[in-house]
Amino acid sequence: MWLGRSLSSRAAVVTFDDGFENNYRVAGPVLASMKIPATIFLTTGLIGTDQLLWPDRLFLSLQNTTRDSLDLRKYGSGRFSLVGSAGAMPRGTGCGPC
Repeated sequence: MWLGRSLSSRAAVVTFDDGFENNYRVAGPVLASMKIPATIFLTTGLIGTDQLLWPDRLFLSLQNTTRDSLDLRKYGSGRFSLVGSAGAMPRGTGCGPC
């Protein structure tokens, strides 16, 4: 029930976690044009600081490493190449996840 009415079986809720600026800049106009409401959850503790969220720190660490692979076998995963593939991260661009 929502506002005293039954919801459609196809009802959905659109949410964005962490409140990246592109949620507003990119997704906002698309959602508005389709009249789809959404909720953006902000990581308020980082507002006004120069701190990065952990996924951004991880991305930048991997992007700027001099190593050619990431070995996660110790943690039950595999060994992953960081260079030489179509999916390899661009090095030295200074661009975090966009």
